Amino acid sequence: MRGSLLAGLPTGNRVRLAVGGGHPLILRAAAIHADVVGLTGLGRTLPDGHRHEVRWTNADLRRQLQLVRDEACRAGNRPVIQALVQVVRVTGDRTSVIEELRARIGGASADDVAGTPFALIGSHEEMARQLLVQADKLGITSYVVREPAVPDLSRVLALLGAESGRAEQAPD
Repeated sequence: MRGSLLAGLPTGNRVRLAVGGGHPLILRAAAIHADVVGLTGLGRTLPDGHRHEVRWTNADLRRQLQLVRDEACRAGNRPVIQALVQVVRVTGDRTSVIEELRARIGGASADDVAGTPFALIGSHEEMARQLLVQADKLGITSYVVREPAVPDLSRVLALLGAESGRAEQAPD
């Protein structure tokens, strides 16, 4: 209900809303109303009822990001852009893992897989660099990972914290 209030909310009497998905109608609504727009990298559900089409191409990602930015701008909203990380793989052979994933994903190139925010692949340092690049180039500044990835991402977050500390200490 518009204008409704809930008792006991944090300051500002506001609940933050996160909406995610891959369908343009969901992304439009999220861009207009949500505080966080979550991109999943997934398309329609496949006939087995569990798996989904994978939309990891650069063209798919850019189309979704542009839709969200355009709708948010029209609505005067500034949502955080978030990605649901589907794959986290620590490896010393990033190229082989990228190729393995590319072979399983129809229509995605090795460059698409290497640059997607839906997969973190490589050393912890490579993952940290990937997150920084995606924040800078794509505006994706929030990520959701599944529980098994937490130990590896803890190391990545530590590296990002160290990087942030160096940036703050850098002389003007």
